[in-house]
Order: sequence, then structure tokens, then C-alpha cells
Amino acid sequence: MSATHFSGPVAVGSGKMESVGATKTVSSADNGKVLVLNGGTGGAITLPAVATALSGLQFKIVTTAVISGPIAEAGVIQTCAGATTLTLEDGTEAIGDHIDFLCDGTNWLINGNFQTAASITVA
Repeated sequence: MSATHFSGPVAVGSGKMESVGATKTVSSADNGKVLVLNGGTGGAITLPAVATALSGLQFKIVTTAVISGPIAEAGVIQTCAGATTLTLEDGTEAIGDHIDFLCDGTNWLINGNFQTAASITVA
């Protein structure tokens, strides 16, 4: 049997998942995290301004009991060009709804899927 070898810092255990409330301002400290939104009142996620220093920053937002929100909403694509804030609407969420974010240093590239229409407001 072969052995597995790791070099450099290796993160073991918790730290990749964070429970967040109704609002969250994402920072470089959230890189690689799964942000689990809960709290019962929907959520407003604010992204930092794009910058070369953020190139590669990636995180995912997942619904537990409350949240919502190209983003496909009930099979219909919502365009998010130029947006800086996503408001996840209370009462329209379904467990497993999600948005993936990736910064290329110039733009936030997003992809999401939600089961219900009007799950997210883009501004």
C-alpha cells in the first residue's frame, strides 16, 4: 500500500464551514468556506470590491432553514451583471439552494441554483 504525503500547511478538522446570520460581508478570510445561512429572516450577502489580490477567492452559500437565491430560480436564469449585493429572500428557500462565488481579480463569477422563483434580489 502506498503512503500519502502532505507538505505545507494542512488544515485538518473544522474551519471550512461557518454559520452566519441575516447579513454577512464576505472577506478574504472566507476563502474556501461553506457559509451556512440561517436565522429566520433571509439574508443579505455583501461582496468585497473585486481586486487582483482576491483572485482565486472562492466560497459557497448554502441554505439550511432560511435563505434563497446566473442564478437559476425555478429553471429561469436571473442575470446578475454589475451587482454588488444579493439579498436572499425569506420564505422562498429550499434546503440545498446554493450560490458559488469565484473572484478572477476583476469580476465575481457566480453560479447558483434555487428551487423557487423570486428567491434572490440582485442590486
